[in-house]
Amino acid sequence: MYDNTPLPGHPIDPQVIDRLMEQNLREFRAELAGSIPIPDKIDYERVEFLFQQSLLEIEKNSPQYKYQFLCDESEKLIYRCNRMTGEIECYSNRNDKLKILSSIK
Repeated sequence: MYDNTPLPGHPIDPQVIDRLMEQNLREFRAELAGSIPIPDKIDYERVEFLFQQSLLEIEKNSPQYKYQFLCDESEKLIYRCNRMTGEIECYSNRNDKLKILSSIK
């Protein structure tokens, strides 16, 4: 069990506690700032190059798809884009049959 009786001594002055806390925080801030290394100058062009290179590696290792499809469910339209030529074809999906409506190169 805990003894809730106050310890004998002088009353605690809140201003003294505030000053003590501020001093401890200043010391802690100085120690923390000294422990964090200062970064070297960042070469943003190199960072951009590394990002682009990693994205190209991911793209190179992923399968190449010739077509990309978009679907408009409300109009029952399907758009097919040939990624190699840029040609876009629009198909109607009525009665579970595809019918080409237009083609744009």
